[in-house]
Amino acid sequence: MPVVVIPNCFLNPQDHAPGFTDCRVVSRVWAEILDELFREYPVLGTRFDSVNGKPAPRWFDLFREVNDEDLRFTPDLVLGEDERLALVNAVGC
Repeated sequence: MPVVVIPNCFLNPQDHAPGFTDCRVVSRVWAEILDELFREYPVLGTRFDSVNGKPAPRWFDLFREVNDEDLRFTPDLVLGEDERLALVNAVGC
C-alpha cells in the first residue's frame, strides 16, 4: 500500500510546527488516493472546497518521493505498493 506524507498543518490548521503524518492508502491512482484521503481526513476537504461544498481535489497534488514526479499530469498511472507520495497544496501551482 502506498504511503502519503501529509504536512501536519493540513490536518490541524492551528499546528504551525513543522512535521508530517504518514498515511497508508489502499488506492493506487491519483484521484482515488485523494478521495481516500478526504474520507480518512475530512478536515482536508474543509480547507479547500468547491462551490458545492464538496472537497476540491484540484487544490491538492501528489508527488512521487522517488523522483518528484507530479502525478496530476499522469492521473491514470498505477502506483506501486511501496511508493511514498507527498501531499502538497497546489493552490497557485
